[in-house]
Amino acid sequence: MHDEEVDQIRQNGWRQGCILPKSLVEVLVANQSLQAIAENEFYIVISHDCDVTNRSFEIEPSVELLKSKVLLPKESDGHRAWGKNPRFHQLECNLPVGKCVCEFSIYDRTNIPRKYLATQSPDNARVLDHDGIRALALWLARRYVRSAFPDEFVERSRAATDGLRKKLKKLGDLLTAIYIVVVQEELPEDSPYEIILYGSMRVDDYALSDRREDAQQLLNDIETALADCDGIEVEESHLKPEDKISLDDRRKLVRWDFDDLTVRGRAVAELPPID
Repeated sequence: MHDEEVDQIRQNGWRQGCILPKSLVEVLVANQSLQAIAENEFYIVISHDCDVTNRSFEIEPSVELLKSKVLLPKESDGHRAWGKNPRFHQLECNLPVGKCVCEFSIYDRTNIPRKYLATQSPDNARVLDHDGIRALALWLARRYVRSAFPDEFVERSRAATDGLRKKLKKLGDLLTAIYIVVVQEELPEDSPYEIILYGSMRVDDYALSDRREDAQQLLNDIETALADCDGIEVEESHLKPEDKISLDDRRKLVRWDFDDLTVRGRAVAELPPID
């Protein structure tokens, strides 16, 4: 029976990134395998292809789902694009009404018995492209492997991160990542952190002069904000397309997640509002 169910899962076309049809969600809600969702929400399969179609239900009895919601245009937040925020991720999805920005939360993950995928096919009217699926998977992985900075550097850079929140929300999608070269040590007060700042862009965006100029201005603003922090000196700043950042560069660079720096060491109630 299991072999037949696995064959049916494969024939139905289930893979990582597939979206559950409303009819299957209703079945799973009815038997309490899933929580009910709103009209602007959906569930997506985030388990790897090899796990979704594994021959053994003993080895892979379930699949992991991630809930998403379709956002209104005003809810789009550039700081939550390109995996820069470890708790929320926004990307474009192809829905029946056209391309929409959808948001995923790291906290909205759940599992269902894998056998249910044999009963119905994915909702092919709502799909993520290959780049979107990969970006989503990498964002989930970075929850556990993202960069950490010395506490002293975090405290010194606090004013910069707080001051840049509005600008990053509006323009953060220009940069796919912000990297810093910084010594991984707790320095005394009289020793400045001398850093090198990098901003990366998608290759296609970098080729567009207006996008590149806007991104350069944003990076300049970030550089200025960091340089204004006591105990931080920006030695260099570079804007690069992603294909110009080598593996050797990546060994030296540390990705700077603003959300991580803003939250660390504070109670949630003390966070400044995002408006």
